[in-house]
Amino acid sequence: MAARGEAVLFTPVGDAFESLSLYAVVGKNCYKMPGAAGTVKLEGGAKQLPWFNFEFTGAWAAVETLGAMPATAPAFQQPLGVNAANARVKLGAKYWACSDFSIDLGNVVASERRPAREQAQPPDRG
Repeated sequence: MAARGEAVLFTPVGDAFESLSLYAVVGKNCYKMPGAAGTVKLEGGAKQLPWFNFEFTGAWAAVETLGAMPATAPAFQQPLGVNAANARVKLGAKYWACSDFSIDLGNVVASERRPAREQAQPPDRG
């Protein structure tokens, strides 16, 4: 834990990793997760709506307070449930109806805390 008036800097092990930054705005608060990496599953069951199941690991960023957000949204479209008409799998030359499915990208992201690589330095006052 850094003492008051000091900052802990985390240095990435390389710049060849692909990542993304996630932003979520709830009310006037903006939550950020920079440098996130993860995996996703696409799942669906009979007569249910299909869903994406995301799992991300990333750095923590302080919550920011924003001004008023504009209330704009696209027109709502009725989602389709999983059924034989819209959930088919093609094997060879033939299509097969499926009642449920699960597609997992299988990316493995391991987070490691390495105290020996952390550095405590005074924050930039420039």
